[in-house]
Amino acid sequence: MSQIRCSSTRSFLRAAFVWATWLAPFLIVSCGVLDAQPVLHQENANIDFHAYRAELDRISQAASRLEAHPEETQALRDSLPKKWTVTDHGISHEVSTVRLVEDLDQCSKEPRNGSHRASVQRRIAALETEAGMIDAGLSSSDEARRKLQEILARREFRSASKNPTWFERLLEKLLRWLSSHWPRTHIGRVHFSSSLGSVVVWVMVVALCLALAYVLWRMITRTRENVELNLSGAEQFHKRSREWVADALAHARCGDYRGAIRCAYWGAVFRLEELGRFTVNRTLTPREYLRLLPADHFQRPSLADLTKRFELTWYGYAVATAGDFDQVAAQLEKLGCLAPSAAATEKS
Repeated sequence: MSQIRCSSTRSFLRAAFVWATWLAPFLIVSCGVLDAQPVLHQENANIDFHAYRAELDRISQAASRLEAHPEETQALRDSLPKKWTVTDHGISHEVSTVRLVEDLDQCSKEPRNGSHRASVQRRIAALETEAGMIDAGLSSSDEARRKLQEILARREFRSASKNPTWFERLLEKLLRWLSSHWPRTHIGRVHFSSSLGSVVVWVMVVALCLALAYVLWRMITRTRENVELNLSGAEQFHKRSREWVADALAHARCGDYRGAIRCAYWGAVFRLEELGRFTVNRTLTPREYLRLLPADHFQRPSLADLTKRFELTWYGYAVATAGDFDQVAAQLEKLGCLAPSAAATEKS
């Protein structure tokens, strides 16, 4: 009987040993998993103030890596409780993580959106400010706001506090559209730095300035010949009326009716000076010469017609024809600048 009892005992121990051998790895893994879970998986994490500051430093460092490693977003989000109960010198403070968890969820949904990461950085900075208030015993909201601005002005938070520009948002939408239509190109993985938008905008501004400069250069070069004609005329401006009329007839024979009308106009002006109607002054405009003649003067209509044609062709760059010069020659005859026989000879 004792032998049977010993045999059953040995069988039981052998079976227990086998079961323990099989279950030991699972128990070890389970214990390891439970120990590896951060305390922030709990509904409420009770920690002291120094542990809370260390936890904020850990979260801040993890958040700073999200731009380069967006796959770590979910792990950071899972490590947060719903709230912390921070105990400092016997006083408990409850700190909620609901807003921070919401921002991390947005980062998980849109990992390429820099505004969500910036919001996470601002949340963490606000928590650090509140922790500083607890540490220093600050209760003034103005003082808290000042400390928050000082924290956000730090070098590590400059990019986080800066909202994306309109150009960066436009590039992001363009990349999403390209990724949705051509998924094999992996364009969606391209990340533009915050300074790229400013660089592209400045390139566009410089290109626009160069285009405007080119248009102005084309306009100047196109009118250079006309400007040269004005300058050459100024060298021998004070000529007698018959010399101006002779130049007008010479231009007309060459087919340059625009230059012919210009010379004819100044021939008429100097003819009126010779008749004592007024004194020629280079500072006066054609309209001012016209106003020097009384409104009822018999020579005013001829000068008015010449002034109109001169302004249209010379300053307005209107096309001058042989018919226009015929009308000008008729006015010169009325002013006594051109004999009818000379005008008929030029027409023939």
